[in-house]
Amino acid sequence: MKPRVLLIYPHLHRKEFFYARFPPLGLEYLAAYIRDFAEVRILDYRFEQEIDRAVRELDPTHIGIGVLNLVRAHDAYRVASLCREASGRAMIVGGGLHATLCPEEVLDQGFDAVVRGEGEVTFGELIRSGDMEGVKGISYKRDDRVVHNLEMPLVKDLDDLPLPARDLRSPRTDYSMNRGLMKADTWTTSRGCTGDCSFCSPAVYYRGRWRAHSPEYALEDLRRIEAPWVILSDDHFMGDLARVEELCDRILAAGIRKSFFFQTRMMPCEKELKRKMARAGFRMLTFGVEGTSGDKTDRYGKPLSIEATKEFIREWREVGAELINGSFVFAHPDDSREDLLGFGDFARELDLDFADFIFLTPYPGTQVYDEYRDKGLILTTDWKKYTQGTLLVRHPSLNDVEMRNAKRLAFLRFMTPLKISRVLGLVGRYFTQFRGDDQARFAALKGSYIGYLNRHLLYGNHYEASAYEGLPEYGEKEISKRELLKLYFRDHINELPRRERDM
Repeated sequence: MKPRVLLIYPHLHRKEFFYARFPPLGLEYLAAYIRDFAEVRILDYRFEQEIDRAVRELDPTHIGIGVLNLVRAHDAYRVASLCREASGRAMIVGGGLHATLCPEEVLDQGFDAVVRGEGEVTFGELIRSGDMEGVKGISYKRDDRVVHNLEMPLVKDLDDLPLPARDLRSPRTDYSMNRGLMKADTWTTSRGCTGDCSFCSPAVYYRGRWRAHSPEYALEDLRRIEAPWVILSDDHFMGDLARVEELCDRILAAGIRKSFFFQTRMMPCEKELKRKMARAGFRMLTFGVEGTSGDKTDRYGKPLSIEATKEFIREWREVGAELINGSFVFAHPDDSREDLLGFGDFARELDLDFADFIFLTPYPGTQVYDEYRDKGLILTTDWKKYTQGTLLVRHPSLNDVEMRNAKRLAFLRFMTPLKISRVLGLVGRYFTQFRGDDQARFAALKGSYIGYLNRHLLYGNHYEASAYEGLPEYGEKEISKRELLKLYFRDHINELPRRERDM
């Protein structure tokens, strides 16, 4: 009889940024790899919360649960407890980024085993053998002692993996953004990154290596995606520029019409390649700027050239990019309050459309974690507070509330009427391009969403504790949205250049 495997995405994401709900693509890759020798079902807890029923119907021999990040690890632990109550005999296995970084903790939460790193081969061998002892990449307990088996080598050729099992999605799932208004899906064309940033936990997960699917493989998977809005999960989509160009050529030749949002490092490349990417639908991008000067980025192992950054943004805008987002590492203990407020001015001057100010987060396993742990500056290891919007590394003069206020004020100095109009214009074009047969309904949806977006654009980005539920009480709150509006229209808007005030 075949093993029976229940794979669970355990995170609720009730207040995810713009109500985004993307499919658990990692579990779909895992399911595709084991489906030839196991009966598999994927349960997305955001849409199906009947753990008892799923366990009763499948009677699984193995239950795999994604333990993806620190701030939501408690979701996975709660679901694992429910699984244990529903099935006393199934082997409960945790995998994902947090499970890889903190396997001992996951085992202490009642998991029988942890898959460290990429899961397909390791999890597949575990199911086939039924014995944890000889499986590379597994951690487990023996006589109350944690055993870490040898590392499983990374998959050398990603094309050896079967296409993700998108067909196993339940009819109850609704993968989209903005409360279902914008149908969305995820797509992976590569794994890892060529960089070695000191704060980056995926660099630890992928052991500093970058690998890619071939254009043929990536296009075959893309053809199966129906949603018009596609988010790439690649950490560094542009790791091989020749591959990117060939993939764009294939997309254009196939007449595929999608809007892609991708993440990349600031790679120097010819303007003509950027133009081709924009024609193929790659018109929304995000990249890490990290700081406002070279000394503020050197500390993360990521040199910054301000002129090169401005040229990178300028060329993307000239070829037709619709959204250019830059992320910054905020709340470094060496930065004064004025330094931090200056992040907003700098991001505005770069001509970004949106900016993410992300608090310095000491993820376990990273160089940043080791540095500040050794200095005694990490304020807490309560993972629920690792929201990327909470002060975690002690600052010499600012507490958590003061730091959160500094971030909100920095974003206020970044956001301008011009930037708001660009984002609203992107949404308007999206609804025009992908409207359905019911024109009245789409007009109402468009108006409703633009109104919603307009209400939120002045209030900072999504890396805030308020975006999460069930977290510890934070006590004093940051500056209110009402006060921000007063500051914006009383003081800030009049100081902007005329070009930035024009919508």
